[in-house]
Amino acid sequence: MQLFEDYKNTSKIVEICVKPSFRTNLTLLFFICFISTTLAAEFNKSLPTLSIAYKKFKDEEILDVDQYGHDIYIENSSGVIHEETFLDVPRILRFMVYNCRFASFDWTSLFRMSYLESIDLYDVRGLPVLTNSVMLGFKSLKSMSIYDSDVTFQHDTFRRLKQLEYLSISKVDVTILGNEVFTGSRLRELYWTESGITKIDKNCLSTLKNVRIINLSGNKIEYLQPETFVGLKNLERLYLNRNRLATVNFRHFASLSSLTYLDVSKNRIPTVDVEEVWRSVPSLTRIIMDSRSAPTGLKKDAFDSLQVMLI
Repeated sequence: MQLFEDYKNTSKIVEICVKPSFRTNLTLLFFICFISTTLAAEFNKSLPTLSIAYKKFKDEEILDVDQYGHDIYIENSSGVIHEETFLDVPRILRFMVYNCRFASFDWTSLFRMSYLESIDLYDVRGLPVLTNSVMLGFKSLKSMSIYDSDVTFQHDTFRRLKQLEYLSISKVDVTILGNEVFTGSRLRELYWTESGITKIDKNCLSTLKNVRIINLSGNKIEYLQPETFVGLKNLERLYLNRNRLATVNFRHFASLSSLTYLDVSKNRIPTVDVEEVWRSVPSLTRIIMDSRSAPTGLKKDAFDSLQVMLI
């Protein structure tokens, strides 16, 4: 940043000082170009570089591997990720894969990135099972996003990720969220959407004592057990929209003392008892629901600070 500040200050001095002749202008132009080139060279020296593109393992190539600063991108590629693929890479904080079809992918290849904080996988095929022992290798991981990829999970995959704060999973086939999925986790934001979830075991989410956002929209959940959200005192936003819920007992949300936003729209709930919601969750400031689920004669502004939004 200091290099860019020096460049900006130099440009201002040049602009203020001179404007006489054509020859002077050419001199100034040369001077500015020289300064810019020097600064750019110095800036580039400060960035680590990556030279693993086209490295071969078993006659299969990895293509389009790029590094920008502390980020690695792999896009539109096929081939293999070998155990030693990233053997010599410098300090990496973020690993991103887009639109790839791997013949083989070894999760342990990422263990060498001991500072790795974020993994993003979008439209990736050829991923092996994510197990608890695999995830233990990501000791510094804080964020993980998986979208429309063929990865599968063991029942206790995320339970020991002590640093993980953000988890977003979408369009990944999962039927049940079991009791041991998040045990011990420090998650603050959980997005598990459009993945075909039909059931959440009663103690699955209750261990997420730090969670502030839970988004379960676009699944196939038909029923919530009374214990599903018990004890989540830091939960502020809850998205249950676009599921198959036929009923919700809002009295079971009474322990959600920080909840301010609730979306239960696009379900099969015949009537939402807004007064029950208002009495059960006094911290709530906004509820989103279907117009057809509104009680007869409902006045949207009848409950103090609770805003009722009908869609």
